Amino acid sequence: DGFRMDVVHAIGKPDGLPDREKGPGRVLTHFDGVTFDTGVVHEYLRGIRAVLDEYDGDRMSIGEVYILDPHKVATFYGTGDELHLSFNFLPLWCPWDAEVWRGQVKDAAEAFDPVGAWTTWVLSNHDVPRHRTRYGGDERTARAAAVLLLTLRGVPYIYAGEELGLLDAEVPKEQQQDPAG
Repeated sequence: DGFRMDVVHAIGKPDGLPDREKGPGRVLTHFDGVTFDTGVVHEYLRGIRAVLDEYDGDRMSIGEVYILDPHKVATFYGTGDELHLSFNFLPLWCPWDAEVWRGQVKDAAEAFDPVGAWTTWVLSNHDVPRHRTRYGGDERTARAAAVLLLTLRGVPYIYAGEELGLLDAEVPKEQQQDPAG
């Protein structure tokens, strides 16, 4: 039992940062050069973790920390008093290349091992094209990537449809809708 927290690195903002006007738009990680990754975010995460830890049984939290630096992401584990896990999104942007992946594995170990944290591995999610599509559509490559995902040290996350090797759907332009306008 637990919680997946979206854009958790932006649950607080620096003092003096003005509110944005309401309406459709993307959550910003930076505003006029000021990052949302502040001490207050870590304070809030420690509070959330304290509540989770009050309950019997195993509880966990995973956060979407969309920061593409594993050393910064590792800080969101605190000293075992913040997130239990944080998505490692760098693989979403990796080409299917052994040297690049070797570097990803090495960088993750260097960032997460010193803080006693497990990394996570993701190949696809709702924000980026599916890995099979990104890697050119080849089924064998998609399967090899899935084997890699499931055998790396850490926690694998499988996006809906990855277990079937799905490609991105092609939606004709005339059928596309944007609910936000």
